[in-house]
Amino acid sequence: MQTYETYQGIVTHPLLWIFLGLTLVFYLVQGATRQKEKGWVSPETHIKAVAASLGMKGVPTLIFVVIGLTWLIVATTLLFGLYKLTWDVIWHAVPQGDDEVWPWRFSLAQIAALTTVLGAVIALPLTINRLLLSRRQTETVEQGHITDRINKAVEGLGAEKTVKRDGDERTEPNLEVRIGAIYALERLSQDSERDHIQIMEILCAYIRQNAGREDVALPEGEATPEEWRAWSNEGREHPRLDVDVALKVIERRGAARKQLEKEKGYRPGLERAQLRKIILSKRDLTGADLRFAELQGADLGFAQLQRANLRGAQLQGAHLWAAKFDENTNLSEATLRDASLRFVNCTNIPQLTEHLEGMFGDTTVILPGGHGPEHEDWPRHWPRSKLGFRQFEEEWKKWQAEPEGYVPPEPPEEGE
Repeated sequence: MQTYETYQGIVTHPLLWIFLGLTLVFYLVQGATRQKEKGWVSPETHIKAVAASLGMKGVPTLIFVVIGLTWLIVATTLLFGLYKLTWDVIWHAVPQGDDEVWPWRFSLAQIAALTTVLGAVIALPLTINRLLLSRRQTETVEQGHITDRINKAVEGLGAEKTVKRDGDERTEPNLEVRIGAIYALERLSQDSERDHIQIMEILCAYIRQNAGREDVALPEGEATPEEWRAWSNEGREHPRLDVDVALKVIERRGAARKQLEKEKGYRPGLERAQLRKIILSKRDLTGADLRFAELQGADLGFAQLQRANLRGAQLQGAHLWAAKFDENTNLSEATLRDASLRFVNCTNIPQLTEHLEGMFGDTTVILPGGHGPEHEDWPRHWPRSKLGFRQFEEEWKKWQAEPEGYVPPEPPEEGE
């Protein structure tokens, strides 16, 4: 009962409302002054700034205002409660006898308790600021550590070693060190969302710089179609081991990282990469930026090329068996002359229409629009039956050797 009466006395005390009124007038005057000096700034902007300084940037404005007002009411109530108790003790007559001493001691205990609680409430914003500052310092240290690790890994990407062959010394890439650096970058990408895209850019740049095969040169001068065909029939090779590892790291990034890339509008950048006669079968190149990439004679069988940007890519003689395209695959200005196509459903890939006459395929391909071999758009040099693996290779080479005089094999008779 006494506690309720004390609380009622505090809440109804005129000094409390005078204090709140003066505080409100102070802020109104301050706001009006700032409005004249700097122009109008909405109260919500000030509230958000205060919330950000307390590490509560993500808290909705209304909730933050409720929390702030609650804190202000509690702190003010405690302050005036302490003031009233102190005032009563000071101006109370000196206690005489046990009947008066115990209430006086209880009042002193209330003053001590209120002082402790009020101190904790007032210190709350300061504590939050201190914790926020500590967290920022920790994040700064962590980011500095991650930056150092990235720099060290990037240094490893350029590692070389000296080898002796036939009495001569030569410098070669140190693949062991480079592969270790690539795996280190993968771990950093998994640990730091903030640095993921930067690390992907580093790996893509490494692939562009190192993927080209020195022993593969394009036909010289203005090569004829026959020369292109002869060139494309030569052997293909897998990427060098370090490049292969970098490609695998890019392929196996998690769903959360891919979602981050989508939100940031990032594509793995392999534009203008020299990938001639490189075996890229079963690679996940979904959404990759392959603009103007040199993919002549490359093996892209079963490769995932959905949403890939192949604008202006050079794909002469490329192997596209069971490659995965979709309506968002960009093939504008790409060159697909002499490329082979099998087990590809082109129903929703109208961009391939303009390239089909210069490519080779069989009935495992469904033309754009869902058409089959009986349709008038079926290329005249394409067999109207499904060929076996070796037969397809033989017919493809026959067509490449003599495209004008090539006659596709007749479909087998029913029952054969």
